Amino acid sequence: IRKKIMSAVTDSENKIYYDPVNKPGISNLITIYSCFSNMNIEMVSNKFKDYNYGNFKKEVAEIVIEKIIEIQNRYNKIINSNELDEILDNGNKKVFDISRVKYNQVIDKIGLGR
Repeated sequence: IRKKIMSAVTDSENKIYYDPVNKPGISNLITIYSCFSNMNIEMVSNKFKDYNYGNFKKEVAEIVIEKIIEIQNRYNKIINSNELDEILDNGNKKVFDISRVKYNQVIDKIGLGR
């Protein structure tokens, strides 16, 4: 991820501000950082206005990696627990109970019940 972000296409101006028409590469990185940091576009632009592109890209890479690690940790916690089995078992029981009632209603309506 770090390598991909560090090689993101930018312009030669080396100024960080949001302008999707004239600076699509930097604007995309600002948007990515904004999404992962819960900061709005203006806040991100102000935070990094004095950074060079290399340092800005490093910060974007770090926040993306940090969030991916959080997601991986949460995934591993869930996959190695009984949480999914419990959810599936509860759903199965709920659906079975609903379908049994409907099945009995159909059997009674068509006269196949005892």
